[in-house]
Amino acid sequence: MLLALVQVSPPARAAAHSATPHAVDIAVPSRQLAIEVDGPSHFCRNVTQGGGQAGPAGQAAQPRPLGGTLLKRRLIEGQGWRVASVNVAQWETLRGAEAKRRALQAAIAAAQGQA
Repeated sequence: MLLALVQVSPPARAAAHSATPHAVDIAVPSRQLAIEVDGPSHFCRNVTQGGGQAGPAGQAAQPRPLGGTLLKRRLIEGQGWRVASVNVAQWETLRGAEAKRRALQAAIAAAQGQA
């Protein structure tokens, strides 16, 4: 994932950043961007957004984040940072560096569009 990140933005580092009291997986301080790599412990196991039904064009519905994950994102955003979330299960299905780079760019773009 870091290789894809380096191709997308300036150097990043993993750890808590002084601007926020919360540890983040990857911080890009120059862009006030936190990238969270969310594994299965961040999501409800039996509930998805959209009621668990298949999404458009047969795509699987997105897993629903747990309350603690949502709270952490909101607290970080409250400090003026943007939070990009990368779902590990979806990341692992991507084939090739280009597909992973595009997915990471999409996650960052979605985060930058947040209020």
